Amino acid sequence: MSFFSDSSSDELLSTLTDILVKTAGSGRQSTITFSDLADKCASSLSLPSIDFSDPAQRKDFSLLLGMIADASYREHGFLLTAIVDYKSNFSFSTKEVNPGMREAMVRNGLAKNSDSDDKLQTVIWAQMKKIWEHYGTIRRDRK
Repeated sequence: MSFFSDSSSDELLSTLTDILVKTAGSGRQSTITFSDLADKCASSLSLPSIDFSDPAQRKDFSLLLGMIADASYREHGFLLTAIVDYKSNFSFSTKEVNPGMREAMVRNGLAKNSDSDDKLQTVIWAQMKKIWEHYGTIRRDRK
């Protein structure tokens, strides 16, 4: 049994998006880790958890998150997946942006491949602020 083979991609995308929206609107400036997001999705759909030690499963999960990022950018003007734990999107210890997040920003015209990780981190924070404003977890008049 596998997380990905036991459920349709539409069902996975819908469930993952719902979890992200609930996280974004939870009443505080919330983020969620990759593993918590995967575990909540698996639990909601009665699936086994993702095996993050398996590169194929990590890649498939990243592809789903990329699809969510692209859809939310088209619909709302922000990458909903920016709230997937910023420590995973940007590592403070290495100062490197997660490759999947970088790809989503480039694909959606928010960054260039040549942009520094520091610049990309600024874009991630701006996306997070837009998400929290959209879902009412921070007031728009705050700077």
